[in-house]
Amino acid sequence: EVKITVCPPTTIGKSTLISLDAVMERDGMKEDCTVSGNVISARLTPGRYALSLKASYHAEVSAVPIVVDYDGTVDVDAEENVAEFDAQLIYAPQDDHRGLLIREIFYTGTLDAHGKQYDDDKYIIISNSSLTTPQKLDGLVFIRSGHMTDLRYEAKPMPDLDNFLLIDIAYQFPGSGNDHVVKPGGSVIICQSAINHRESNPNSADLTIADFEWEDSKSAYEHDMPNNPAVPDMLPLYIYDSNSDFGWAMNTNGGHGYALIRPQWDDASSYLKNPKNTQRWTFTIAGIQGKIPGDPYIKIPNGWIVDFVATGLKDDIEWSIVSPLIDAGVACVVNDINSDARYSLSVQRKRTANGVSWEDTNNSTNDFEAKKGSLLP
Repeated sequence: EVKITVCPPTTIGKSTLISLDAVMERDGMKEDCTVSGNVISARLTPGRYALSLKASYHAEVSAVPIVVDYDGTVDVDAEENVAEFDAQLIYAPQDDHRGLLIREIFYTGTLDAHGKQYDDDKYIIISNSSLTTPQKLDGLVFIRSGHMTDLRYEAKPMPDLDNFLLIDIAYQFPGSGNDHVVKPGGSVIICQSAINHRESNPNSADLTIADFEWEDSKSAYEHDMPNNPAVPDMLPLYIYDSNSDFGWAMNTNGGHGYALIRPQWDDASSYLKNPKNTQRWTFTIAGIQGKIPGDPYIKIPNGWIVDFVATGLKDDIEWSIVSPLIDAGVACVVNDINSDARYSLSVQRKRTANGVSWEDTNNSTNDFEAKKGSLLP
């Protein structure tokens, strides 16, 4: 038996392993191996094997997961019953590994001139927190969590937050690899409908400046929320209820988490359709009798998450919907459900003390503050 202990890079300081993938090959043939924590085990015949690793870590030196690749060889001796090896990973830290962040989420909507709720002007701003390195958006996916911070229930099986985020909606940025690049310190706006909402609601925003729409032209919203042909559409990959009239409906009270992920799948369709990557369950909610069939959610490995922000109500946070290593807090605009004070407010990431970047301690309670939407008049 061969046991390989994977050692984290010394340059990232205190760290926590998120995920580890291993491939062992000999003469072009893959060998069976198992991964438990940071240890890889395999039963191998004597010879030389190629070892490829991809490890993802949360580290104090980085606001986003650090991904490290390793390629090496392992020589197995016939005389050893148990062969133990160390694989020391190497990572060269940079001042700009912080990368892309969710900077603002405007989910509350506005009130029109007659005091009625206007719900079509939701938007999100994503920024490049690097000081020197452009960041590519092509192929990245923006998602909504399936669970909500203000609705705790007992489910079977319970979510495996240590390893996965459960999502119910996913939209992918278009592009072939280099089409959509965010310059250092730059930002992009994604929105529900990239029109000038001020024409019908003077309290709203002109979203013709948006970079992407997350509702495509075939959306259920086609007639209610016009699609702007001048603004690229994000590609809908998964909507948990394809017959729903809601699509990506951002709850005006918050509650969902939103994330930017860098998927490692070979093919999105195959991954999303694979039953191994979905989770169904029954659940019970306090005060409601009987079991309720849960919606099918998609399991996303935590190591794919570039940035995550949980939203909710200050006085109604019932549970964590993601590993605390990814987000230990909740960004809120008001205390109570359905408060009229929530309208026109967004959660916005605080500036760092030196003013050159944004706070990102993986705790949305501390990193965000409630302010009037930055795109509103």
